[in-house]
Amino acid sequence: MKCYWCDNELIWGGDIDIDESMPTYPEFSVMTNLSCSKCFSEVEVLKKRDAFD
Repeated sequence: MKCYWCDNELIWGGDIDIDESMPTYPEFSVMTNLSCSKCFSEVEVLKKRDAFD
C-alpha cells in the first residue's frame, strides 16, 4: 500500500483485534497500523465486523 502524501511504500506495524470491551470501535473487528518511513505519516485501517468474526 502506498502513502497518500508521498507515494512511498507503507510499513506494516501490526494488527489489533478489537473486542466488545473497546467501545470506541464497536462495528470493527481488526485495526491495522501502517506508517511511512519517508514522511512519517501514520495510517489506521479498520476492518468492518462481519459474520465470520
